[in-house]
Amino acid sequence: MLKRVLITSTVCLTFLVGCGGPVVPIGPQAQVSGGVTNNEKPGMLGIQVVFYHAGKGLTLAAALDAQGKYALTPGDPKVGIPVGSYTVTILPPLDSIVQESPTSADYQKSMQAGKVPGTVSAKSSTDSDIPEKFRDAKTSGLVLEIKEGVNTFDFDLSK
Repeated sequence: MLKRVLITSTVCLTFLVGCGGPVVPIGPQAQVSGGVTNNEKPGMLGIQVVFYHAGKGLTLAAALDAQGKYALTPGDPKVGIPVGSYTVTILPPLDSIVQESPTSADYQKSMQAGKVPGTVSAKSSTDSDIPEKFRDAKTSGLVLEIKEGVNTFDFDLSK
């Protein structure tokens, strides 16, 4: 009888501890926000600010709003936004892919070049607003130390 009570109690306790409650990230956490400008003008809506933490193999991204501002949010609440060194890149909006007609000459060239069928990168005015060096982690020169608590990072693409 005592054995049955102990087993039942253990099973119930396991369910109670393992279920419910908020997910809390492990380790010191940060909040990250800021803005992107180019020649003192706010960055265009949808431009992606991408933070990469090599030590954790973690990538976090945020899109600019209409005022050229961004705020990172964790993709996984178990991970959060850990403190540490991040490399930053600035990329065109995700929707800079457009559909091509399968009968167009560009579509045929894309297919022959091994690109994804039916899509081609669109060259938009947003693309030209982002200097090429900021699109690659090796050349962006944007390496930041994110500390515990509130962090604000503004990026001027004219420099």
